[in-house]
Amino acid sequence: MAALALRHNRYWAKIRIPRELHADYDGKQFLYHNTRTGDKRLAKVEADAWESMLRLEWAQKVDGPEPEKASLRAAYQRTRELAETGEYQVEMKGEPDSTALGIELELERFADKREAGRITELDEYKLAGLQDALRGRRGQKLPKRLELEPD
Repeated sequence: MAALALRHNRYWAKIRIPRELHADYDGKQFLYHNTRTGDKRLAKVEADAWESMLRLEWAQKVDGPEPEKASLRAAYQRTRELAETGEYQVEMKGEPDSTALGIELELERFADKREAGRITELDEYKLAGLQDALRGRRGQKLPKRLELEPD
């Protein structure tokens, strides 16, 4: 259960990282997430969604089982929604679209992860969500993803 704290009229969510995964997060014990809202109910919903994504990712790292297709579809949808609403914004002088720049930066992070051979099936779905969000921002046609169709 993510803990919520109000800071500067915005809620922040805090979650404890499992002990066996501390090394993956540079020895950190907690992760924080800015919910971008001052409404506690909305912050709670967003924090719960963030926590469920993390728990799914951690379960895959620790246990290694195949996540259900519905969970993977939800991860794709959540990542795409976050990207489209500006979660990955990066401000750069002379760059008109800070959201697209942030998505590109996140895509580069996934490329580095892929080169290191540490990409999971969950990461592949998140990557697809980021790519589709970027294509949508650029006005390009989105590819039909058969793996995202309901069973």
